[in-house]
Amino acid sequence: MKKPYLTIIVPTLNNEKYIGELLASIEKQTYTDFEVIFVDGESKDRTLEMISEFRSRLVNIDVKVVSQKPRGVSSAFNEGIRQSNGEYLIFMGTDDYFTDRYSLEKAFQILSSNKVDIMHGETVKQYKTVFTRPRFTKHAIASYILALTYRMPISHQNTFFSRDIFDKIGMYDENLKISMDLDFLITALKGRYKILLTNANFSVFRHRHDAVSKREGWRYPLLDIPRLTYKYGVVPFLSFPILYFKYAENLSFFSFDEAEYFEEGSHSLDNFNLPF
Repeated sequence: MKKPYLTIIVPTLNNEKYIGELLASIEKQTYTDFEVIFVDGESKDRTLEMISEFRSRLVNIDVKVVSQKPRGVSSAFNEGIRQSNGEYLIFMGTDDYFTDRYSLEKAFQILSSNKVDIMHGETVKQYKTVFTRPRFTKHAIASYILALTYRMPISHQNTFFSRDIFDKIGMYDENLKISMDLDFLITALKGRYKILLTNANFSVFRHRHDAVSKREGWRYPLLDIPRLTYKYGVVPFLSFPILYFKYAENLSFFSFDEAEYFEEGSHSLDNFNLPF
């Protein structure tokens, strides 16, 4: 059986309120060489029912549901990685969604012409009805490395990882609750893996007041920064010059022009009428 090019991994736990929007955005994708893996933490609401209905509609797409006891996002990510067959993986939250029907097609176009270990796109953020899209500038690589010294620079919802990198580096640290992706990216940077930044956008990252990262955001500055500083010797802000001059050569920027790939009038960001 032919393996898919992309894998979408989605941890779920009682997410019936938001998951419908994510499922709809997956169904609309023009690019279909992908699989979807849901790692469910024993949901008690309609989440699994909605996923079952979704799976019945995607007859030509492999949709897996893996159940496990709720052990946190890191554990769910790792189980999704173990179950995955794609060449590249993306981790989506149930309250996030792909920006448009071309999201995975854009990812394929960029990844197939740039053999990299990690690709980051620009993040569209949504808070209630307000959308923002911070843009990459000519200083994108420097800004990315600076951010790595104290926070996650790009949302994982707009990041694609090669499946192979998890075999080489290892999986997410399950002792970290909300900064496991930052930990992984620092490891990748120091391991001189190829990281690509692109101005393309793939998904909308929804900010919610009841999200884990909001409720427990205090854990990161109080616990995780000291832990990562001890582990990597990375001091917030102060380590930037050393990291930049030592590792910047492993990062690159790819300018994506949607007009080259999609017919005029159907550019991706127009499909959802997002205000930017």
